[in-house]
Amino acid sequence: MKNRITNLVCWTLIVGVLCVLSACGNPIIRKLTRDMVCDDCELYKHKCICEDEPDDPDVDPDPSCTHVWVWAVTTPADCTTAGVETGTCSHDPTHTGGTRIIPPGHSFNANGVCTRCGVREAVTFPDVSSRDDWNDALQAIRDGAPNISYTINVPDNITIEVEGGTNTFGSASGIEVTITGNGTLLLDGSSSRMFDIGADQTLIIGETGSTTGPTLQRLNNTGAAPIVTVNAGGVLELRSGAITGNDAGNGTIGGVRVNGGASFIMSGGVISGNASINIGGVLVVSNGIFTMSGGEISGNRGTNAAGTGGVRVHSNGTFRMTGGTIYGADASAYDPTGAPNRAPSNPNRSDALEVDGGGTAEYGSFDADGVWQPVDDLDSTNNTIRVENGVLVAP
Repeated sequence: MKNRITNLVCWTLIVGVLCVLSACGNPIIRKLTRDMVCDDCELYKHKCICEDEPDDPDVDPDPSCTHVWVWAVTTPADCTTAGVETGTCSHDPTHTGGTRIIPPGHSFNANGVCTRCGVREAVTFPDVSSRDDWNDALQAIRDGAPNISYTINVPDNITIEVEGGTNTFGSASGIEVTITGNGTLLLDGSSSRMFDIGADQTLIIGETGSTTGPTLQRLNNTGAAPIVTVNAGGVLELRSGAITGNDAGNGTIGGVRVNGGASFIMSGGVISGNASINIGGVLVVSNGIFTMSGGEISGNRGTNAAGTGGVRVHSNGTFRMTGGTIYGADASAYDPTGAPNRAPSNPNRSDALEVDGGGTAEYGSFDADGVWQPVDDLDSTNNTIRVENGVLVAP
């Protein structure tokens, strides 16, 4: 009897030790255990099967199996896009869970700039279909806060008037105005510019990659000023659409004038059918910069003996060409429908490009850091100039 009691005590102690070891997940002991699922966290734990208690439903789960989450942001949220925060259980790192980080939205300061991400506040005028709509949009821009992005959609043809001699957008600074739609803005008036872009103002015409876009045109095809003038610190971008149909008569330039310290970027669209006594298409002067990466300049005319049809780079202006076409007298050799830029028969002036007065014209490309890498100069020529991906194709 004494031996039986001794054996029973020994076996009880052994089973107790095995139960304790099994809670640690010892692989040697695991065959003596069964898996229990915690109702709260679904984390599997091992509990010992003691004698005749194989599957007792009343056995409470081990409270130590509750997840203890360690959280880390795996996908940060920005102002408008949700992020993800992932939790890893400190008991078992194979157990993870995720939660969605709700985007906080923009927080614009008094200057119209988001304090979180730096984006500009955006305002859209969705359907500008009349002169009154146009004037209301311009007035809202003039009266608005700085550093705001505006979009003016022009779906139809509308006739507008502009006060001559003033910046189109007043003194608003840090603004970006994009004109979209397939309508035509018809300028009524012979002495004013449709757009006069001031310092720290950007005007964008059309949308990148689009084959259509808004058209800027003078109504009576007679005026003494260009359609667009870009002043020091201002930027014009032509992405699609057209600047066309302005005969500036005795004025200096019919299409676009890029003044000192200003920038004109042309990645698409057309400048065509403009004329003046001096330059038909584009004039770049006094440290202004014209960068052309696409689109075409065609059918413009300089009407007197000192005139230039397409582009004139003068008085320390700069022209950089990475792509696009400026049609010259031989336009039909490159495109049966290409309209040549024209200048009078004068050996000192050119149909396509004129570079003089300390101006610089080059073709090449920009490197990954945005630094200009010229390949060679572009000389004054009556013939078509075409550049593709920084490579001179014509002449």
